[in-house]
Amino acid sequence: MVSEKESSLALQSAKAHMERGDYKAAERVLRPLVEVDEPEALFLVSTFSVAGSESAEEFERRSFEMLKRSAELGYPKAMLALARCYAYGDLVGQDTRCAQEWLQRAKQTGFPFEPEFDDLLETKNGPE
Repeated sequence: MVSEKESSLALQSAKAHMERGDYKAAERVLRPLVEVDEPEALFLVSTFSVAGSESAEEFERRSFEMLKRSAELGYPKAMLALARCYAYGDLVGQDTRCAQEWLQRAKQTGFPFEPEFDDLLETKNGPE
């Protein structure tokens, strides 16, 4: 089990590695958190691939699975990213209903996000 303090330090370290473009080091730091389903770690790992470690198709499949798991665990940034995936059909088939559901779940967390996202969904896919 990873303590909250250890988790916070690992997340900070991983973000610093990512900012420097050292995704291999970031993945190594995040791996123990991913193994215990830490939502932010799952989200971060869903955003990158370590060069040569997986094909584009494998990355897309893994990315979506981790993003969805993070959203299911209540991480607001993942909920919004998943809503976008469904709204645009990115990594998954386009599904306005699912996009709206994830958007509503994200709104319920109180996490600040672009309010125009509601309009974007309606403009792109038509009102439900």
